[in-house]
Amino acid sequence: MTGKQNPSPTVVCLDFDGTLVDAGGRIHPADVEALANERSVTFVPATGRPLHSVRRAFERHGLFADRPIPFPLVLENGAAVYGRNEVLLAQRSFEPDLRNALIRAVLASEGTSFLIYGPDEVGLLRPDEKLRAMARRFDLDAGPFDPGADKPLTKVAATAGYLETLRAFEAETAGLPLERTYSLPDVLELTPIGVHKGEGLATLLREAEHDGEIAVAGDGENDLTLFDLATRSFAPHDSPPAIRARADRVLDVRKEGLLAPVLRELRARRAGNP
Repeated sequence: MTGKQNPSPTVVCLDFDGTLVDAGGRIHPADVEALANERSVTFVPATGRPLHSVRRAFERHGLFADRPIPFPLVLENGAAVYGRNEVLLAQRSFEPDLRNALIRAVLASEGTSFLIYGPDEVGLLRPDEKLRAMARRFDLDAGPFDPGADKPLTKVAATAGYLETLRAFEAETAGLPLERTYSLPDVLELTPIGVHKGEGLATLLREAEHDGEIAVAGDGENDLTLFDLATRSFAPHDSPPAIRARADRVLDVRKEGLLAPVLRELRARRAGNP
């Protein structure tokens, strides 16, 4: 941007689950090494998880256990945006009338289980074993949700034993001003209109007056708004076909992890060898 003496470092924006973190909660050792030591780019994790969950996933791999996470963060699908060292920059929650209408729809939806997010806290509603397994997989501190508690809410995640039940809940909320996206084939996530990962990343880019390259890696429908901002996009080899089709490059991350091939390609591009 005008007045800046040096170009901004490349931003590497990373979806968490299914991209950086595998189904077993593991981050590839090569990626752990890069997250700890790579300084040529700015990493930006972008995930549906809240802060305590992301912190716990990193700490399990020996990262940032004794200090705040040094990266900017886009959390809860963009409802919470943090600068470096966990400094909260922006937070969006449902307006009271929308919150109340959504909770009425949630309570009326039979056969559907919910994770209901507030600012860095999560409530369980009608938890079954599948929902409890999700809470464990995503490192969530989750307790019972109290519909009568007048607290701000930032995101609702719904799942059901049958996809038809989940689709029915989606149809029941169709008249509400919500962002709707599937983070997994059987997990529907709802946030206020205009709240998504792409807008969260855009908030960080505006804050930093970023004018450099933006690389994005993701594997889900809720990552496509990030792809819209990318100068280079990547998808893991086991992403759904629609996501692979949108990516500039599909990566087999099993051997050397996610970040080594991403960083190698970015360096080649900077050297003029795309």
